[in-house]
Amino acid sequence: GKSSKKRKELKFSRVFFHELTKDAVINAFENATQVNKDLVNAQQARRVLDRLVGYKLSPLLWKKVQYGLSAGRVQSVAVRLIVERERERQSFKIEEYWSISANFLTETGASFIAELIDMKKDEMDPIVQEESDLEGEGLDSESQENAKRPRKILVPNKDEAQKVEEDIKSDEFKILEIKQNLRNRQPPPPFKTSSLQSTAATIFGYQAKKTMSIAQKLFEKGFITYHRTDSLNLSSVFVEEVRSKLKRELGNDFISATPRFFKNNSKNAQEAHEAIRPTSIENMPFKVKSSFSEDEYKIYSLIWQRSLECQSVPTKYMQTRIDILSGKGYLFRANGSIIIFEGWLGVGKKLGTPVLPVLISEMSPLPKLDKKARIELKDTKKEQHFTQPPARYSDATLIKKLEDLEVGRPSTY
Repeated sequence: GKSSKKRKELKFSRVFFHELTKDAVINAFENATQVNKDLVNAQQARRVLDRLVGYKLSPLLWKKVQYGLSAGRVQSVAVRLIVERERERQSFKIEEYWSISANFLTETGASFIAELIDMKKDEMDPIVQEESDLEGEGLDSESQENAKRPRKILVPNKDEAQKVEEDIKSDEFKILEIKQNLRNRQPPPPFKTSSLQSTAATIFGYQAKKTMSIAQKLFEKGFITYHRTDSLNLSSVFVEEVRSKLKRELGNDFISATPRFFKNNSKNAQEAHEAIRPTSIENMPFKVKSSFSEDEYKIYSLIWQRSLECQSVPTKYMQTRIDILSGKGYLFRANGSIIIFEGWLGVGKKLGTPVLPVLISEMSPLPKLDKKARIELKDTKKEQHFTQPPARYSDATLIKKLEDLEVGRPSTY
C-alpha cells in the first residue's frame, strides 16, 4: 500500500575473522569494513565459468557416465586428470625384472638382508646415493607406487637371475661403506579438509564423502571446529591449551621449544576458518566415546591426536646404511633404522589414542659392524616382478592432485 514514510535503505558491512572464538567474532564486528566489490565480482566470475564449462561438459557425462552429473570449472579438471592418467596406463609397457637379496652372517652369528643394487662395480666407482623421505609427512599412495619401481633393471629375466645367483654363491664379500645419520621426522601440521580425507582413506578406507559426513556430525555436536577448510591456522588460545596438556600428561620433553604455527603454501588458501581441531583438548576421545558412533569415534580420535602431535617435538632416529661389495663386482645394500626418541610418534600411544599408524617405514635395526668386520653369505633369494603403470586415482590421491594444482576449494573436494 501507499505510505508517506520513506523506506529505510539497508546498509551492509563486511566482517571477517579467522577463528570461531568469542573474542575474534566481537573484534570482527568492532572493525567492520565495507563490502569488497572485487570479491563479489570474483564470485560472479566463478558462476560464469561454471556455466561456460558446465553447460557443454555436463550433457556429455549424462550420455557416457550417469544422468544428473554436473561438471563445472573444478570437476572438468578432475575429469581431464582421470582421462590423462588412463592414457598413461594404456600406453605403459610392462617390463619383467628380478630382484636378488642376500642373507649375510656376521662373526657374532647375527644376520641381515641386503638387496642387489648394482653389478660389475669397482671399489673406485662412486656409490649410488639415495636419500629417504624422512623429513616430510610421508609418501602418498601414488609416490609409494612409483617408489616400488626399480631405479634401473639389473636382472631382466629368470635365466639371468639364475646366472647371477650362481655367480654370487661362489663369491667373497667385504663391507665397502657404513654410513649412519641421526635423522629427525618433523610432526605433521593439523588437519585441513584434504589431509583429513586422505588420512581417513589411508587408515580406515573411508571415501571422502563418508569422512565429510562423519565430520559434519562431529561439528554439529560441537566437538570439532568447521570441517571444510584449507587453513592450517590454529587459535593461539587453543595452542596454549594443547601445550599445557602435553606438559601435564607427558612432560617438557614432548613439547616443542616454542608454539608451532603452520602456514598453507597455497596462495589461494582461504583463511576464514581454523584448521580442523577439537573445540576443547580436554575432550579426550575415551572420555567422550559414549557420545559417538564407532565411525565418529575414529575420526574424532584422528583429529584430537593430530592436534597434540603438531605441538610436539620431532621423532629422532638413527638411520644406518651398509654397502657390501663382492669380488666379482656385485654391490649389495642393507638399510635399517632405530628410534632414539619417539617424540610426536609416541603421543597417541602414551595418551591412549594410537589410531595413526607409524608413517615411517617399519624400523629394522642392523647389527653393529665396522668396515673391517668379516661377513659371509648364508643364502640368496630371487624374486620376479613386473613394472607397474601409474595407479588410477583414488579419492585421496585425486584430491591431493587437485590441491597441488590449486584447483578447487575444500567444499568441492
